[in-house]
Amino acid sequence: MKRTCFDGSENSSNKRRNTGSSLELRGEDFGQRVPPLYQMIKKILQDYPSGQIFKEIIQNADDARATEVKFYLDCRVLQTLPLSLISAASDSSDSEQQLLLQEFTGSALISYNNAPFRKQDWESIQSFQQSGKAKNPHKIGKFGVGFNSVYHITDLPVILSQNYCGFLDPQERVWKGGSGRGFNLEKLKSYCQEALEPFDGICGFSKDNPSYQDKTLFRFPLRTKESMLSSDFYTIDKILSLIHTLKEEAQYLLVFLRSVCSIEICKITESNDTLSLFKVSVSERDYQSRLSQQKQLISRVESAFTGQSQYSVRDIIKDVSRFNIEKVDGGTVSNYDWLVVNQIGSNDNDVMQLAEKQHILPWVGTAINLKDLTCISNGRVFCVLPLPVEDLAPFHVHVNGTFAISSNRRSLKWEAQERKGDEEGTWNKYLVEKCLPSCYFKLVSELMELLIDSSTVYSCWPDIKRVTGRWISVSDAVFITDEAPSAVKDAMIKCNVNLVEINDSCSEALKQYQSLKALQPDLVRSELKGNMLSYCNASRKEKLEILKYILKDDSFCDVVGLDLLPLSNGTFQQFKNQSLFVDDIFVSSSSYPSSLLPGLESQLVSLYIEDSILHTQLCSVVESSCTQLVLLNTERVANLLSKCNTSH
Repeated sequence: MKRTCFDGSENSSNKRRNTGSSLELRGEDFGQRVPPLYQMIKKILQDYPSGQIFKEIIQNADDARATEVKFYLDCRVLQTLPLSLISAASDSSDSEQQLLLQEFTGSALISYNNAPFRKQDWESIQSFQQSGKAKNPHKIGKFGVGFNSVYHITDLPVILSQNYCGFLDPQERVWKGGSGRGFNLEKLKSYCQEALEPFDGICGFSKDNPSYQDKTLFRFPLRTKESMLSSDFYTIDKILSLIHTLKEEAQYLLVFLRSVCSIEICKITESNDTLSLFKVSVSERDYQSRLSQQKQLISRVESAFTGQSQYSVRDIIKDVSRFNIEKVDGGTVSNYDWLVVNQIGSNDNDVMQLAEKQHILPWVGTAINLKDLTCISNGRVFCVLPLPVEDLAPFHVHVNGTFAISSNRRSLKWEAQERKGDEEGTWNKYLVEKCLPSCYFKLVSELMELLIDSSTVYSCWPDIKRVTGRWISVSDAVFITDEAPSAVKDAMIKCNVNLVEINDSCSEALKQYQSLKALQPDLVRSELKGNMLSYCNASRKEKLEILKYILKDDSFCDVVGLDLLPLSNGTFQQFKNQSLFVDDIFVSSSSYPSSLLPGLESQLVSLYIEDSILHTQLCSVVESSCTQLVLLNTERVANLLSKCNTSH
């Protein structure tokens, strides 16, 4: 029996051993590390074009149910961070504080919308790449994701709404150890009112009565020198160049937005005068009716698609609207008469099941400008706002949908051969194939009801020849860069390869931005091995074209496994590895013609007359010793003659 000492000596010994083992088992720091916030934002900016800034702000305002959006190019030289705010934020020297003061003093871009920044919005904008709207099927934008595009032009965004003001500082230049700071407006009024000076007098805000209910202001002080976020700096003139692209798309901006009915761009001069540069809005005649119809549609959608059954198969909601859009650019006024059809929901179980997984509603739309019927051109593709012009709809009308798009909002996602079953690609396919047709038909029906000329109505029908193509990104495409036989292209299409044929100038232009995946013999061989049906029913001529193409790169051993070995009897056999257990196939020639061996056509290849180039390629295959092919010679002819004589 073990004796226990009252002095605790045994327990002390065990404790020492346990303590020692615990220390040894603590290990050392190890694991994946999160890069600094500014580095992650810098990576996003590489994908996001700077011209997307305005669309992202408009989209977020629309999701917030704002009806009005304004941008101000503020030319005034104002302090974003007054010295008192900088002093309270850091213990840096006076000279360092002066540098910060100067860095964030100057002109700015200001954005206004007439919707409040709610609690979930404040939380979402602080959660990097974790959108608060990601699981809300009634929203399109993803706050905290697209919003980061503003860092193209600024290092310190400021948001003001309700009773709060937030400063975002991802470089931690001002607030060390923190990526920003939030303040109650009343406290700023009491202790640092000059921080509210840049907002004073804009869209009803007053620094003396700072509560800003049911409205939101963003201020983006323009970057004046290279920073850790970007090497680009911006002036008011450079912002104007970005606005030029927005103005070019003015007539389309409001067509499919669900709430916003007015977008205006103004300039605040150094002398504090406000000038309107550009405005696009629903016309005064249709403004109130359009607002009312939008609210009713959103209410219907939110009522129908809510709770546990929001993704169940149900009656489809369809909404038809007609309204006039007015564009004022300088002294020029332009009007556009739009007919728009929106369709929400689906009676297809597959669509609704995928909608639930993607947390999004099957919402599609079609539209046409009734003032442009005589010169209908290619339609644009929208995801509420128009996508870049390279994504043209293969129709004569404009098409909208809750499409899955690339993270930079530049293109749609489609199923690629290497990621079959990709849910986002499948979702887009469902929208186009299962939802859009009925919406398209509804638009054409409405045109008929308007007693528009029949030839114009017919011209709106889809062009079948143009619809056969698909929208794909450059990274998903396989480009035909040389003279590939039609038989090869047909076989690749049957393999579901995304073949794209473009001219040399386009090819060279694309190569400036990224490497292109080209159609090459090795790719063709790989695809054919995985899909024998893509070529097994081809004609002899087509199979010979394919064989000639895949032998171009002299990778002769790689043809093993393909049923493309042409025999003299007109059939094709599989290329096999050379082996004692595999019968030889003999390549005849002008010196040893196949006519010497009648009855043995199933063991012979005879192409020296039919296709001299392919004959030469097969002779090279023989020299590689990779396959069962051998050349006829005197000895082999003698052996085969004896077999031939026996068989007769």
